[in-house]
Amino acid sequence: MPHYITGKDAYRHELTDMEQPRLKLGILGAGHIAGVHARHAARVPGVVLSGVTDLQTEKAEALAQQYGATVYPDVNSLLASDIDCLLYTSPTPRDVEEPRQPSSA
Repeated sequence: MPHYITGKDAYRHELTDMEQPRLKLGILGAGHIAGVHARHAARVPGVVLSGVTDLQTEKAEALAQQYGATVYPDVNSLLASDIDCLLYTSPTPRDVEEPRQPSSA
């Protein structure tokens, strides 16, 4: 059963050796707001940035390099990886351009 910590205790919680959940995060879009989300996610115990994709590969590579993540060529490849959660940080106009496929997870 998942262990959820909410409210003010979420910021003070330290993972023990017995608790080692890892949430593998994927980010679609590697612009400014993606960097903000990645920075905050990196502060959360048990969360690791696993993959990044962006139409501008150089932006994805820069963000991935900062956090030791893998760059994926497209959203389908990212979704097919072992991520547990996807942050969709692409600007609204791109919503129409990028494929939407339900995750099997």
